[in-house]
Amino acid sequence: MKATVFLVLLVFFLTSAPTIAAEKPVVTVSSGHFPPWISQELPAGGYLRVLITEAFSHGGYEVSWRDLPWTRALRELEWGEAAVSAVWAEDKERDTRFLTSTPVYEERVVFFRHRNNEALWKDIEAPNIVPVVAIPLGYTLPESVSALADTGRIRLLEVRTAESVFRMLREGRIEFGMYGLYSGLYLLNKLWPEGKPHDLVPSDYELEVRQGHLLFDPDHEHAEELVSAFNEGLRHLHQSGRAAQLKEKLLSPLVAESDGYDFHTLHRSGEPLFSLPSPQPPRSTMSGNH
Repeated sequence: MKATVFLVLLVFFLTSAPTIAAEKPVVTVSSGHFPPWISQELPAGGYLRVLITEAFSHGGYEVSWRDLPWTRALRELEWGEAAVSAVWAEDKERDTRFLTSTPVYEERVVFFRHRNNEALWKDIEAPNIVPVVAIPLGYTLPESVSALADTGRIRLLEVRTAESVFRMLREGRIEFGMYGLYSGLYLLNKLWPEGKPHDLVPSDYELEVRQGHLLFDPDHEHAEELVSAFNEGLRHLHQSGRAAQLKEKLLSPLVAESDGYDFHTLHRSGEPLFSLPSPQPPRSTMSGNH
C-alpha cells in the first residue's frame, strides 16, 4: 500500500514538474488607445500589442495588459502598479524619468489634401496663395512646418481632433491637414468605409519621422532585466521576419487604400519640402472651435 502511494506521488511530481518549470513570470503593461497601432478595440489588440507580447514571451515573460486612458496608464507606471507602459512617442523630459526600449513603431507625419487639389499642392510657393493647414489640438509641429508658418507661407489652424481636421478638409474649408500617415489612413477608412478610393489622400512628402517605445519603471526590481529581455525579443522578431508578418496581417489591412497608395513613394524628410528658409523658433498655432 505504501509502495503504491509512493508511486502515485512520484508520478504526480514528475508529470507536474515540467508544468511548474514552464510557468513564466508575469509583467504588467499599461496601455492607452492608439489605433491603428494598439487598442483593445482592434483585432487581437492591434499589431503592437501582439508584437510586444511575443517579444516579452521570447524573453521569458508573460504579459498582463491594462487598457487605460493615457494619463492613467502613465500614472500606474509612476506608482509602480505597472512595470511597463506602451507605447509612447519620444519625449526628452519624460524619457529621462523612465527606462526606454528600442523603438517599436515609426510613424511618418504628412500633409493630407483633397484628391482634386494637386495643383494647389504644387503651387504652394505662389505668393498669392496662403493655404490653411489644420492640425489636431496639441499636435507637435515639425520644424519645416514651423518655418512655413513663421514666414507666412501657410496659416495654421488648431482644431479639437484629427476627425475634425479630416471633415473640414473633405468639406473644402481648409487646404491641408497634417497628421501621421498610418493614423490618418486608418481614420479615413473608419470615417468613410464606403468611400474608397478616398477623396482625401496623403501628400508625397514625409515631413518628419516619429518613433515610439516602451517605458519601464526604473524602480522595479527587475527593470534592467525586463528592458534587456524585451529588446532581445524584439530584435529576434524582426530578424526572423515575424514582425513583418504581424504588420502585414494586423496593421496593413487597417490602412489599406483601394487605389493602392504606395508607402514607398514618399519623399524622405531629409529632402527639401519647398525652398524653405532656416527654421525659426516655433510659433503658437491659431485656435478654432471645430
